[in-house]
Amino acid sequence: MSDNKVQNVDLPKGYQLYLFDELPSTNDHLKELADSGYAHKSIVCARSQSKGKGRLGRSWVSAKGNLFISYLFRPDVTLEKAGELSFVASLAVANVLSKFTDKVACKWPNDILINRKKVSGVLLETKLNGENNLEYIVMGIGINLRTNPTDTPYQATNLNDELGGKFNTDLLKIIELLTNEIETVYTIWNNESLSSILDNLRRYMIGIGEKIEIRRPTGNDKGILLNITDKGLLVLEKTNGEIEEISVGDVFWQ
Repeated sequence: MSDNKVQNVDLPKGYQLYLFDELPSTNDHLKELADSGYAHKSIVCARSQSKGKGRLGRSWVSAKGNLFISYLFRPDVTLEKAGELSFVASLAVANVLSKFTDKVACKWPNDILINRKKVSGVLLETKLNGENNLEYIVMGIGINLRTNPTDTPYQATNLNDELGGKFNTDLLKIIELLTNEIETVYTIWNNESLSSILDNLRRYMIGIGEKIEIRRPTGNDKGILLNITDKGLLVLEKTNGEIEEISVGDVFWQ
């Protein structure tokens, strides 16, 4: 691991980056390191993944030229509270991408878009120590910097294409920008509350007042997206007039 330890990168205090040419999955590798005792704020990044993972058991296409990175956190919080870190990651990514384009938006729960096309996603994985005691959480982030898949349920894009082929920022610089944003947003979340994060995230959130379809493992529903609550739940007014607060699902425009 010492050969993969990166020193020449400007990260906030306490973060340590380990960079690999290829891994099956940065999340899986970081979970192994966490189990062996690696510290809070350890980072694993790979230039490509052979078995990248997305939400709900999906695969994440992981070609070279993009960013695949995972962060290890050991906060003293409940499992429910730890789940809020998906919004922390979303806000951090949106803030970074906004340095390159003003077309950034967020689609609930944690997809980041450029021109309404998906450019980034977040995957959280946890380990418990006891009934509801969090041992650690791994925050996985993928950003399409130079390429994107074409056979996806929701249209994808990449930053380079959206910038007209003019994206030329070094990978380590992107990691610096992202990690500094994550530290800033994580600190706000840790010291204040989720509502502070959501207040900022709503600046990017699209779809409020629009007709959507919400797809869930338990079934699909259509209606109007009314709001996002201060707990991060999606408020849906169904076609039958019923109001439901939803914690899991994928949003598609009607």
